[in-house]
Amino acid sequence: MTADAGLTYAELGERVGLSESQCLRRVQSLEETKVIQRYVTLIDPNYLNCASPPFVEVRVQGVHDAKRRHLKECSRSGGCRELLANRGEADYLLRE
Repeated sequence: MTADAGLTYAELGERVGLSESQCLRRVQSLEETKVIQRYVTLIDPNYLNCASPPFVEVRVQGVHDAKRRHLKECSRSGGCRELLANRGEADYLLRE
């Protein structure tokens, strides 16, 4: 589930048919094994009065050819305004 990481364990359990304690144990296990790597907060750019949407850092693991294919696919999909190759920690900077 990727819709809302802010659900309580009771709410999550109700949605997936598990008890609160079972959900807690499973989420903790997923965090320990790095299946869940981190939690992210999405901010509405309109709230920040951004004239243009902010950049998002994109990191692609794998060989150079895979990164190039990813760049082309993202550009073709029309889901982003700009996709810039980067030499810093992120492989690309994306602006939706």
